[in-house]
Amino acid sequence: MKKITILAICLALFPLLIQAQLSGTRLVPSANYPDIQAVVDSLNTYGSAGNGIVFHLAGGSMFQSQPLTITASGSETAPVSIAWDGTSTMPVIEFSATAAANEAGFLFQGSDYFTLDGLKITNPDGNLDYGIWISNQSATNGAHHNLVKNCVITLNKLNPVQTVGVFVAPATVATSLDGNNNYNRFHNNILQNMTMGYSFDGANSNTTLMSVGNEVASVDGGESIVEDLVMAGVLLDDQNGFTLTGTTIRNIVRIGTGTTAPAGISTTSGNPSATLTNPYIITNNKIYYLSSSFTSIFGIYLSGRKAIYHLAGNLVYGVSASGGGGNTADGIAVIGTDIISYIYNNMVADIAAPASAVSGNAATRGINVRTYLEAYVYHNTVFLEYDATNLSHQSAAFIIYNNSDPIEMRNNIFVNKTHFPEGATGIGAAFYKRTPALTNVLPATNNNIYYAGEPSANNVIFYGHNSSAPAIDQTLEAYMLRAATFDQQSFTEDVPFLSEIDLHVSPTANTLVRGNALPVLSPIAVNLDYDGQARDASNPDIGADELANPFPSTGQTPIPADGSTNVAVSLTALQWTYVSDPMYVDPVVFKVYLHNTPDFTGVEPLAIVPFSTGQSLYEAPLSTLSYETTYYWKVVPSLDAQNGPDAQGVQTWHFSTAMFVFPYPNVAANPNPATGAVVPVTLPALHWDFVPLPNYTAPAGFKVYLSVNETPGTADLIGWIPYVSGQSSYQASLTAVTLNYETNYHWKVVPAVSEVSGPDAVGVEVWSFSTAIYVYPYPNPAGNPVPASGAIVPVTLNALSWDFTTLVNYTAPAGFKVYLSENEVPGAADLIAWIPFVNGQSNYQASLSSFIPDYNTTYHWKVVPSVSETAGPDAQAVVVWSFTTALNEHPSPAVGPNPGVGGVIRLGNALAVHFGWEFIPDPDHVLPVAFKVFAAADTNSAYWTTAVGIVNFEAGITSYSLDLLDSPNFDYTFMVPNYWKVVPTTALPAGLDALNVQTWNFHFDEYLGVGDNSMPHSFISPNPANGHVSVNLPQDGKCTIRLLNANGKELQTYSTNERIQLIDLKDLRNGIYYLRVENGKSIETHKLIISR
Repeated sequence: MKKITILAICLALFPLLIQAQLSGTRLVPSANYPDIQAVVDSLNTYGSAGNGIVFHLAGGSMFQSQPLTITASGSETAPVSIAWDGTSTMPVIEFSATAAANEAGFLFQGSDYFTLDGLKITNPDGNLDYGIWISNQSATNGAHHNLVKNCVITLNKLNPVQTVGVFVAPATVATSLDGNNNYNRFHNNILQNMTMGYSFDGANSNTTLMSVGNEVASVDGGESIVEDLVMAGVLLDDQNGFTLTGTTIRNIVRIGTGTTAPAGISTTSGNPSATLTNPYIITNNKIYYLSSSFTSIFGIYLSGRKAIYHLAGNLVYGVSASGGGGNTADGIAVIGTDIISYIYNNMVADIAAPASAVSGNAATRGINVRTYLEAYVYHNTVFLEYDATNLSHQSAAFIIYNNSDPIEMRNNIFVNKTHFPEGATGIGAAFYKRTPALTNVLPATNNNIYYAGEPSANNVIFYGHNSSAPAIDQTLEAYMLRAATFDQQSFTEDVPFLSEIDLHVSPTANTLVRGNALPVLSPIAVNLDYDGQARDASNPDIGADELANPFPSTGQTPIPADGSTNVAVSLTALQWTYVSDPMYVDPVVFKVYLHNTPDFTGVEPLAIVPFSTGQSLYEAPLSTLSYETTYYWKVVPSLDAQNGPDAQGVQTWHFSTAMFVFPYPNVAANPNPATGAVVPVTLPALHWDFVPLPNYTAPAGFKVYLSVNETPGTADLIGWIPYVSGQSSYQASLTAVTLNYETNYHWKVVPAVSEVSGPDAVGVEVWSFSTAIYVYPYPNPAGNPVPASGAIVPVTLNALSWDFTTLVNYTAPAGFKVYLSENEVPGAADLIAWIPFVNGQSNYQASLSSFIPDYNTTYHWKVVPSVSETAGPDAQAVVVWSFTTALNEHPSPAVGPNPGVGGVIRLGNALAVHFGWEFIPDPDHVLPVAFKVFAAADTNSAYWTTAVGIVNFEAGITSYSLDLLDSPNFDYTFMVPNYWKVVPTTALPAGLDALNVQTWNFHFDEYLGVGDNSMPHSFISPNPANGHVSVNLPQDGKCTIRLLNANGKELQTYSTNERIQLIDLKDLRNGIYYLRVENGKSIETHKLIISR
């Protein structure tokens, strides 16, 4: 529906509209929607948005309402649905109306994308004119894409105003295609008790403005029914094409007055401005039981002009005009100018106006082709048989009331067996033409069957009307002579129909219908028949029905399946399925054969099994079969056990019976533990394998016995283990069994068909095993420690090693916890490693790469074998071993040099050099025997490689010195650096020297004399010190104080202008340190001892 509005208003209202429009699902009745009127009011007010709106009407509910007018519209993306919620029974809407005209239960004005689904519309007062009226809102705004499905509409056919179930027509003549009502669909509805079922009126002769795309149909297995009518099932007026399919129209009885003839389906129009652009598709409809006692009547009446019609697969019967006079009865009538009609695969029967007589025309007409542009009549079946009461009555199975426009008839059956009273002058013709001329019958017309009963003056094959010299051909030969150029391969036969209204042909009859048609491939292809069955591509059958084969189809799904093996000899029956196929006749019996070869010559049937309609599974009883035998069998569906005909292409099936099977199972195998095995008392389960042998009965399970007796008895049963098809390994738990150490056990597994009653396997073997000696739950201790306990080792020791062999009565460890400590009893915090146990390995070690031992220290260590790294249990009685690290074989270095680094030696008249140093024995190092003193002006010179003096070490002495006079090793130039070092050594001339010996530098300066006060002496206190030390300077002025360790390494530097400098010592360890005081002119060094 198109809405034309003023843009400004649209923009202003748009936010409000979006906020108010409906979407989602609503329940009816409910608080907001108590009735249908509330639903319509809400839709008309707010419209639909989002994904659309669904109003679910509660099943079993009844709504009473005045006629409803819907002006709202949905859209393709936001459709509107008013539908049954699917519970209980269909909701009922009872409309009340007045005597006023044009009242509709639902009136849709220009609505699009609406669905009514599952509603029952009634009108108890009988005044409603339309159940549903779909109309336009204006000449440019029609109703499109609406769907009415699964609804039941009941009106009042006795209403003096014509009542219509569904009326699709504009209220205002459309001026554009959108102004008409298009693409509306009506599926699976039931319309009843009304004048007309459906009425579609485009109200326009302008082809471009006529309604298009409308449809009435049954879909998805549903039913479309129009019944209990007065005038028409479906009336189509001014439609540019239409689809009407799968609809049943029945029980039309003309009542009232007037001369208008009722019709099951009727098309009409004005004179369209151009040929319609869309065809009428009228297919697979059933129209029956139509009658009028005072007018003519039509099954299908096609008068909509300038149209193409596909009229196919329709069944029309029981059409009767009983009023006599000039009233006629037609099964199918084509009466419209410029019509191209394709009429095929229709069945028309039981058409009769027995009391009527029409001058120059037939009163009863099966198919009546009167006014048209082109007509193609293929594969139709028409059968007329009734008693005429009017002596002048004329009837035609097929009639052409046209002399100029081309028509082609191929592969049709036209049978007219009208019975005339004595003295009648009427005609009953298979083929009736308005004039004798046949010039407009196309040459391709052929392969038809014409039959009019016993040839006579009344019953003729062909009748061409002429008041003075009619063409009358009582026989086919006479007609073929007249036709000359067509129908030369046509036939005559009293066709063996199944009944007067079921025009399927008996498939077992000997009939000319079978195989005497020619394929229709152009201008349309007719490759299916009335039932939708494929036609033979080369030699199809004449008429609407492609005959079933005159013999049954074959049986299917054999049981045993074809090729089955190991079929039990106890099989009691052979089974198969048979499904009726419309292309074959149903059998009367099945002949069942069984033999030991595929040649059944001379073999009598095993059984004759009767066919039963609706039954699909059949069986034939069997006697005892033999073991290991191949049997061949077949099922032959037949119409008669003696004379056939039998099904063709019957397949021979076969199966093989099983070998002889012992009534008990075979034995189990592969015991675990194997016989003779030694196992722990913690053995969790007994294991075995079982594979069923083909000639033994499968077990239901296994009885498991365990005993210390060599022959386990009934009392020794410990379990029943179910057998599982396809499973080969089994076990029986021993969790409830306590095994003793060093004990022989005997066990067996007995496969059995039943746990209680057997039979049991025969020849069952008894297996045995022994339990191991008692094993402690923890490992035995390790041994052979390296280093051995009490050993002296170098500090470079890189690993601890030990031996371990699992003793038979101890549990093997998972690994070893290794502890190392200075404490005599290492604790949990002393764990240094977890070393995994390796089966078969006897020697293990733990790396000490991350452990740095001290010299001359005793360490204690132990190795704890354990079953689990975290949970134990650990070995018991673990020995703690020990070792002691050796002294450092190098003496410790000398300290406290004088002069120290950067020191000054002042020279007087003599070139006298005094060196002093300290040596504090380190308990981790060996003592030296002497000190080698090296001095030189250049550490790269030869002087540097030879000691300038040797000073012996003396126990208890910590201060040492060496005086040199006029030594050539030095450069006595003032302020030029010289170097010296002291090397403690363990032996002379070649012992082990101290490591990391420091080289000190100094220089010479002139002697100042007694009166030189360039740097008065400083002093420190306290000394020894612990927390801090105070440096007292002799005078003010900038001074630098350096704190050095015993090796001369500078630790801290202080700059001060004060005479007293306090130095914090709390972060320093006990030992000897040096404070060097510098004022830019000279250096003074003090020895400092820290002791706490």
